[in-house]
Amino acid sequence: MVNWRVGSLISYLFSFLTPYFKVMDTAENREKLKTAQINNALGLFIFVFGIIVVFAMIFANTFIQKMTDLAAGLSLVLIGGGMMLKSRKTIKRLK
Repeated sequence: MVNWRVGSLISYLFSFLTPYFKVMDTAENREKLKTAQINNALGLFIFVFGIIVVFAMIFANTFIQKMTDLAAGLSLVLIGGGMMLKSRKTIKRLK
């Protein structure tokens, strides 16, 4: 008989607190959405900066400078592109 009372008390408290969990869940989703949008903008910046670095390879004098610019530019393009893809996937999932 004691277990029944404890169980009904827990179910009553859970039903009472459920709206608060839903509000917190939407607040967390809004926070994740905002973070994903910021990461999308940051990824775009890094991507464009990587393209500029690859384009700057034209103005390098030696082979080592050209390869350094190419490696750095492609690394930035991959990082920025990955950030954009992941953040867009998160934005689609949350909306």
